[in-house]
Amino acid sequence: MRAGYGRGYYGEGQLARNAPRRRSWFTVVAVLGAGAAVVWMLWPRSPALQPYGEEPEPPAPPPLSPRQIAASPATNPPAAAEAIGAFQKQLEDDARARGFVLVKDYEDSVVATAKQLQAAGAKVAFEPHLQHLAPRLETP
Repeated sequence: MRAGYGRGYYGEGQLARNAPRRRSWFTVVAVLGAGAAVVWMLWPRSPALQPYGEEPEPPAPPPLSPRQIAASPATNPPAAAEAIGAFQKQLEDDARARGFVLVKDYEDSVVATAKQLQAAGAKVAFEPHLQHLAPRLETP
């Protein structure tokens, strides 16, 4: 019943099978390459990897809490009003590590922070290389 227009008639062109679609190798390679590029860009990187020849930066020391500052042991301060010898070298290293250009700016920052802690009711004790700053806490 190929000649009628009734129910179930699909026509000759609709019943013919289409030729299977073939994909080219270029399309397959392009899709795989694009997927690999997306995965490579979104894959998490390890922060420990440095460019060739560069040293990894040491982690910054965590800031001390008021409780840790109060619990640090107090030692006898040096007799001089300024840091001397190895203490001066340690002060320079600490100032540079915390982004200060001058040691005096670093010392002023330490004294200001200690005064704020004292005003909040904390007991402040300086580390041995900062003991020379203790007299500046009593002055207003």
